[in-house]
Amino acid sequence: MGYIYAAAMFLAGLLVIYFALKENKLFCFVGAYFIFMGCYWLADELLTDIDLFSGVYGIVFRVVTAVVAVAAIVLYFTKIKRVKK
Repeated sequence: MGYIYAAAMFLAGLLVIYFALKENKLFCFVGAYFIFMGCYWLADELLTDIDLFSGVYGIVFRVVTAVVAVAAIVLYFTKIKRVKK
């Protein structure tokens, strides 16, 4: 089942990047994160002896997710603020 999630994340990342090139460059950053998630999920499926979603690896994944979410929100609101001026 993890292979389906990895493929979905890759596909979502590619679609977001493709449409972001026309709309807003900020979404390329988010699309790159989705591709990272696809790689991480695929690595978790391929590495049977290591669980990448628990322990230290899980904490690293959550920290990266939090940093990307906060950065995307901050960049989005600063862009909106520049457009409104």
